[in-house]
Amino acid sequence: MPTPAASRHPVSSEPLDRGDVRGPGVRRPRMAKATVRTPDTAEVAIVRSPDTSVWLVKIGQALSAAIAAARWSHKEASGELVVDDAELGKWLSGARRAHLDRLLANDTLRRHVLLELMKLDEGAIEVVTEIRVRQRAGER
Repeated sequence: MPTPAASRHPVSSEPLDRGDVRGPGVRRPRMAKATVRTPDTAEVAIVRSPDTSVWLVKIGQALSAAIAAARWSHKEASGELVVDDAELGKWLSGARRAHLDRLLANDTLRRHVLLELMKLDEGAIEVVTEIRVRQRAGER
């Protein structure tokens, strides 16, 4: 059975390849090249200041303690903070800077984060837990 004229290549008598939608003279598409921004990691921070990487680790430890104080698992914390579990792990290890806006926006975690961050200033801040019970007149 002869091939219909519409399914033949316009220049040659070869049948068209149905998967090839490019016309004659059109080049094959190429992948675009892009410059990727280097994430803010501990390695980059070391170049800025030697103490910065130490502080990233300390902040990560404080965040880990705050999550434990809130009685959350890392998976629960990443869900509550709307952040990927791997990203949260990088915050906690000090490999990447934590997003304080996300941490402080969460009502449950806010006070734990602030308390743990204050504990990093050794000697200057004393954390005291005090419980007071007010009694009404005539009650014992």
